Amino acid sequence: MVQAATAASTSPLDDLLSTRGRDLPTPRTGDPRLAADLVSFVFGYPDASSPPASAIAEATVRAMQNDGEGALQYGMDRGVPQLVDALLAKLKKDQGIDAKNENVLITAGGSQACQLVLDLLVDPGDTVIVEAPTWMGFLDRKSTRLNSSHW
Repeated sequence: MVQAATAASTSPLDDLLSTRGRDLPTPRTGDPRLAADLVSFVFGYPDASSPPASAIAEATVRAMQNDGEGALQYGMDRGVPQLVDALLAKLKKDQGIDAKNENVLITAGGSQACQLVLDLLVDPGDTVIVEAPTWMGFLDRKSTRLNSSHW
């Protein structure tokens, strides 16, 4: 049922929202360009001083020159072989772990990694215990995959 607009409405679409949708809190992250002043684990904003911006820009130009439009496509399903090799070398050097190529899977991000682990190890109805505070992306993956919002 569509209700008449109220004085609290800020958008013509507000009247289409459910009660739950209208009661959502305002986002606390604000303008992503100002994220350097925030400590937020919600949307994955990195510390502004951690990514080497000039090296990223140079690598982007190099990738576009070397691979053209292919550089803009999804990567290989197990990860870029050079990245896997670099990770294997780092594991051996820094931690003494002598892993093999088939032991490494590079994902597109934390959500994909969580989804894969849940698909492999958890059945609907299983109990999943997480620490608090935890990453909301994991909770979203768990409830979506297992068709459950119950904890």
